[in-house]
Amino acid sequence: MSLTTKATIKTLIGVSDTSLDAVIDLLIPQAEAIIKGYLKREIEEATYTEYYSGSGDQIIVLNL
Repeated sequence: MSLTTKATIKTLIGVSDTSLDAVIDLLIPQAEAIIKGYLKREIEEATYTEYYSGSGDQIIVLNL
């Protein structure tokens, strides 16, 4: 699953023809790799289960 699409990029940069399609196709995976590397985690939609052991307080600090 990509973080963006060629159509979205073309809309953002105001291009409607196919002149930059090959460049955009090359840049999208590179940009995604840079973003994921910077964040040091996957950012695509996923289901996670986290378990917490409470101390009886009314406040619990969740992981981000």
